[in-house]
Amino acid sequence: MLPLRVEDQAIGPDLLQLSAAIEVSSVSVTIADMTANDAPLSFANEAFLKTTGYSRDDIIGRNCRFLQGEDTDPEAVRAMHNAICAGESLKIDILNYRKDGTPFWNNLHLSPVYDARGVLSAYIGVQHDVTDERAAQEMETHRQRIEALGRMAGGLAHELNNMLQPMLTLPQLVSDSLPEGAVEAREDLAVLEQSARDARDLVADMLAYTRVSKSGEEALPAQQAIEQALKIVERTLAGRVGVRFYTNTSEALKITRLSQGSLQQILVNLALNAADAMGSKGHVDIVLEQHADGGALMRVRDTGSGMPPEVQARIFEPFFTTKPIGEGAGLGLHVVRDLVRHAGGEISVISEPGQGTTFLIHFPPATAVEPKE
Repeated sequence: MLPLRVEDQAIGPDLLQLSAAIEVSSVSVTIADMTANDAPLSFANEAFLKTTGYSRDDIIGRNCRFLQGEDTDPEAVRAMHNAICAGESLKIDILNYRKDGTPFWNNLHLSPVYDARGVLSAYIGVQHDVTDERAAQEMETHRQRIEALGRMAGGLAHELNNMLQPMLTLPQLVSDSLPEGAVEAREDLAVLEQSARDARDLVADMLAYTRVSKSGEEALPAQQAIEQALKIVERTLAGRVGVRFYTNTSEALKITRLSQGSLQQILVNLALNAADAMGSKGHVDIVLEQHADGGALMRVRDTGSGMPPEVQARIFEPFFTTKPIGEGAGLGLHVVRDLVRHAGGEISVISEPGQGTTFLIHFPPATAVEPKE
């Protein structure tokens, strides 16, 4: 975008029309006065106010750094500073914050405005909230990585099973040839054979987790699907916390429009979230019940520190996290909600500080509604 130059002239109808168009535009537009100390904002249109939650009285006369927060990338801030000092245009994505503290990704175009003498007089900022787009991109990247891992695992599974085959067959042959009193040797061979079976099952479970499948083609038997998913959950947690599963339903209860891999992703993310909340001490309880409408109701509860209301209100937002920088992207619960909604279900949370947290997931019966976007 080329720098703009403003000639000294009276405001005519065309300029008034342009001003009115900018005011009603759905794209956020701001103007910073470069002739004043600290480059304060002199204009912000209605779209900017709606996006950020500020009023004009809140922002006019202030430098736009009030949009920055604790997780705003210093490199992005430095790039903006350098461009402005050089009088250059800049296009950048930067993490900004609304008045209520909610983070959002801002796709920002900065362009300098020069007066008739060639002196920098203002900077125009054209901005667009791209939070949803970035979340979708992150999820697609995650999906592609899982798909690539699945292809790699599929290629390795055959070779690994070939390598395990002697460990699965030879122990029994050797055991049959041992003297009758060689009890300890037979026990050792049984351990070897069982370890090989466990390794084979692990390969199968990883293939099931990484396999990309179309959700909704077949209904999952709820109890069996959860028990299968918990094998991955327990291996992912690696002993950090225990996992207990309870149900009082029959095996006939089904979950529709959800693949086994998606169910595993849901439970893995919720279990990891619970483990972090409990400081890797305690148990995650998963309870399966039949909902009043005939669908499936899952409760995933922990005995962690719980969450205050302001955190509960935001836990499903993309990129929201209470963890330190580098310890979480804030997409886990957002992915969980999207997977549940895609299956036509709903997820909610019950939590109080010091009382732990329970996630309630309701999957409708087979005759229920279309997936929610």
